[in-house]
Amino acid sequence: MVDGLPETITIPKDSAVDLFLSAMTLSWNLGMLGLSDLSSVVAATAQVINQWEGTDVAPGLMPARFREMRIKAGQVKSVMPTEDGVVHIQGPELCVIGPTQRDFKLNFDLLSMGIERFVQDPPKCLEMHKANAERHGKPPVQVLSTGRCGTVSLLHLISKSKKVQPYHTFWWYVAFVDRLKFLAGLCDQRVDVGDVTSIWASSRAAEWLGTKPAVFLSHLDLVYAPILAAIHPGAKWVHAHRDVEKTFRSFWLKHQEDAQLCPFGYGKDASGNFTVSYGSATVIDSLAFFFATTDLFAAAMHKVFPDRVAILDMDDLFAGSDLAANVVKHCLCPDLSLAQIKNHFKTKVNEKAHKLDPDREASFQEASFQFGEKYMRYMNDAMPQVSVSRHETGLAV
Repeated sequence: MVDGLPETITIPKDSAVDLFLSAMTLSWNLGMLGLSDLSSVVAATAQVINQWEGTDVAPGLMPARFREMRIKAGQVKSVMPTEDGVVHIQGPELCVIGPTQRDFKLNFDLLSMGIERFVQDPPKCLEMHKANAERHGKPPVQVLSTGRCGTVSLLHLISKSKKVQPYHTFWWYVAFVDRLKFLAGLCDQRVDVGDVTSIWASSRAAEWLGTKPAVFLSHLDLVYAPILAAIHPGAKWVHAHRDVEKTFRSFWLKHQEDAQLCPFGYGKDASGNFTVSYGSATVIDSLAFFFATTDLFAAAMHKVFPDRVAILDMDDLFAGSDLAANVVKHCLCPDLSLAQIKNHFKTKVNEKAHKLDPDREASFQEASFQFGEKYMRYMNDAMPQVSVSRHETGLAV
């Protein structure tokens, strides 16, 4: 990979892929050069596509899927998550994988103060995005979750709404290690997160500059909630959670642990580059860290923005709770009826039954016990003033 250029994670098997990558790289580089944010330079991309297709493609803010590029200006078409066939372009890694000087420690108070500090004094790179959002954007809603708790079902439901535009899968993704850098920077003022902030904000500008308010459902964007808060004073969040042990079972049996937040170290190398080290923790320890980080992050957002964070119990929602259905209606899809919402959640989707591992099934009880112990340790170490049980989540502090 050439330094500064995006790398492809997966690409479509199509003869026009070179054109596609050239067009997307053009928009990326113009944005990174500061000539404009990604959302306003894709007119050039559309022009290239027009020449290829021989048709008039509206200069939309950003193509949402390779085979569905005829999008309306000002609105990106939502991409349904699938096992294959989806294109992701990953931005350049801003961290160096190498020796580090300290381990990251979860601490609720530091995280809460870091989120508040970031929103009150955001990096200057967000000034352009704030101005664009004031002129064109509708305040988005972000769902905070671990995944494997019903977010794809939420996506299918919200897609029926004519008032909002849901997104679960995106064209652009910030590199995994940069999520770790941003998380470290929230808790440690010595870590400059301006570069990560700039890339993530540009990679999502097309969605929140749409003609309808965006609903972000990807758990991969969890730690970037403060960026949304800094750009959109009216942004809101929903913490979607289910029983911790049930969620762990889904992750464990279906090998869903890849690319999740995990224990890490950080520091600087001799050249002053930010360094990250990770990968030494077991799968169980990594999942315990990921679950604890998600719950603590949602609780910290609730502390900083008590009137802008709602808590949604997904177990209750699937059980037909009126209260849970009301949260969905009020926060995510106001034009759908309670009857529509409750009827939708009578059927589960995206269960990934084909991924069940019989070997992990046999070891689940022991794995669950170890996970519970580690999860509680992370939570109690981070929040010594609160006693946490292994079944609690969605804490409002």
